[in-house]
Order: sequence, then C-alpha cells, then structure tokens
Amino acid sequence: MKIKVGNLKYDGDGLYKDEYNQIFIADKKNRCVYLVDDSNRKLLIFHQIRYLLPLIIFLLLGFFVDWVAGIIFGIIILIGLNIWLNRIYLKGLACVDNVDIPNQNNIKEKYLNTTDGNRIVLLVITVLFPILLIINLVETVGPFDKIFVFSSFNDFALVIGSIAAGVYSLYIAFNVLVAILEKRKVV
Repeated sequence: MKIKVGNLKYDGDGLYKDEYNQIFIADKKNRCVYLVDDSNRKLLIFHQIRYLLPLIIFLLLGFFVDWVAGIIFGIIILIGLNIWLNRIYLKGLACVDNVDIPNQNNIKEKYLNTTDGNRIVLLVITVLFPILLIINLVETVGPFDKIFVFSSFNDFALVIGSIAAGVYSLYIAFNVLVAILEKRKVV
C-alpha cells in the first residue's frame, strides 16, 4: 500500500504531522518517516516520555531506596526504552523513504508567533521563577554556604533540580526577550 505523505510540519516531541492529520516519527539520518497508525497511537506515549520516565524512576528510587540504585535503574530503563523504540516499535510501523523532513522550529520562532501579551506574561513568569526557586532553596536548605553540602538525597535533588529549572527558565526568558525585541524591530 502506497502511503500518501503531505507537507510535514513539526508537531513537538519529535513528531511530525501532515495536512492529512497523519502522525509521523522522523528518522533524519535515513531520511525516512514512520507512520503511526491508529493501532499504534497508544504506544506512542513511550516515545514521548522516553527521557522523562528514567528521570522519574531515578528520583523515586533515589528518594525511597538509594540514589545509586536510582541511577542504575534509570539508565537501564533509558537504554531499554531506546532499544525497544528503535528495534521493535519503529520496525513495526510503515516506513516512507526519501521524504523531505523540515527542520524543527527554534524556540525564538515559536515565541514570535504568539501575541504580545502572552510574550510579556511569559517573560515575567520566566524571570520570576528562578528568583522563587532561590528563595525556596535558601528557606529549605539554609544559607548559601550550606547549599552545596548535601546531607541527604532530598537536598541534592532540590539543589540540582532548582539550578537546572532556573537556568532553563532564564534560557526561555532570554529567547522571549529576543522575540519581543525582534517583533518591535529593536534588534
């Protein structure tokens, strides 16, 4: 059966959609796309959370059992999900070769297409979020000289998670600010 593929548009989470509302997983290295039909859409959630699930397992096992066990099982789940995805799940999907796969939109273009009000609200939220994380960190762990002295896994997870979330939030804030300035033709 010949699969008709329209113009692909990036839909997020590594997925592409065409004008026929078909969902595809792209393999850019081999220039092919895999059609996710209705019977396989239930398993698509594992493609979308293939990095989140090992992180959740790491945090839960690290909190309740031991952080070493959390790291080991998180890595095992990550490797297992990727092997399952590439060797079993994608091989069972219909493949279309020689498809022009569009580049993913960068984050600045995503914010250029939103309204001015939404951009300003997002800028304020993403600037305030790291400040609130620092306040929470100081309230929970203690003064700045004790932040990197980990007495438990909870302190370790709180510090590392707060730093990662704060840096990512500032990255988004920077891109939103660039989009605001570019939209107003300042840059």
